[in-house]
Amino acid sequence: MINFLAIGLVVKGGINFIDKWISSAEKISDSWFIVDNGADLGVRAKLLNHPYTKQYLIQKDKDRNMSRDYQKILEMVREEDYIW
Repeated sequence: MINFLAIGLVVKGGINFIDKWISSAEKISDSWFIVDNGADLGVRAKLLNHPYTKQYLIQKDKDRNMSRDYQKILEMVREEDYIW
């Protein structure tokens, strides 16, 4: 099967927006790749248990580094042959 579109998400905190984000993201893609930079526990649970989550990385180094995080998402997506 060829996979066409994936969504990458870098999340920190997120409790105020996660339900709306999930609702919107479910409409356009069924494959999510997530880097967790300190997500709220409720957010983490929702995303880890969601059937669209393909890979989920809990970042050990919580310092803000968007280049590193986006690079990690690109690596995860490429492993699975998606376009992000």
